Amino acid sequence: MIQIKKDMNYGAINIDPETMGGTPVFAGTRVSIQSLFDYIETGETLDEFLENFPTVRKENAIEVLEMAKHTLTTRKSCMRILLDENMPAKVNYDFGEGHEVLTVKAMKWLGKKNGELLG
Repeated sequence: MIQIKKDMNYGAINIDPETMGGTPVFAGTRVSIQSLFDYIETGETLDEFLENFPTVRKENAIEVLEMAKHTLTTRKSCMRILLDENMPAKVNYDFGEGHEVLTVKAMKWLGKKNGELLG
């Protein structure tokens, strides 16, 4: 039997299917992370956001902004791609550098059903 963790906590961010349908929110609140970015996008300040959402701690808002900054400025974008056995081999080279491209055949998964792969 597969155990699925119901909620994920990333410091200042909490994702729980039972809180706002799994929308990422500030830990301990029902305030979506998206709302912070919406405020900034419209030119409002962090202090204005915090005034309107008093349950959000300033440290948590700053941590979310730092996480976004770190993700966008220091990490090389990378994808793990699994190709179906029917894809032409040339496709492997069309994704560019930095991506891990695997095939069903290389993984020895030919003929397996999706459920078997999850077991």
